[in-house]
Amino acid sequence: PPAPPRNPVISRPDWIRKPSGDAVNRAYPDRAQRQNIGGKVTLSCTVNADGTVSGCSVVSENPGDYGFGDAAIRLSKQFKMRPQTADGQPVGGASVRIPLTFTPASE
Repeated sequence: PPAPPRNPVISRPDWIRKPSGDAVNRAYPDRAQRQNIGGKVTLSCTVNADGTVSGCSVVSENPGDYGFGDAAIRLSKQFKMRPQTADGQPVGGASVRIPLTFTPASE
């Protein structure tokens, strides 16, 4: 049988809302902040018809033992992109990868 159709992957999302710097600072893992350690996370999320994202999972996290992945998942609720449309109607179901960088606050 033919493979089921795969949902499209959005490679260039048009973000209309992203987490603020304050939101990123509030989500920053405590231990990493105390040790002045930064991190990078890539999330894979499903885009809903209204442009919000859900069902996010951590694709990569570096370093892996400081909680950056969990912090990124919490921040994912604040992302919103311009929805994809089909025949002029917003459609959901595509996936998007969201890279996040956590940079320690300078002293």
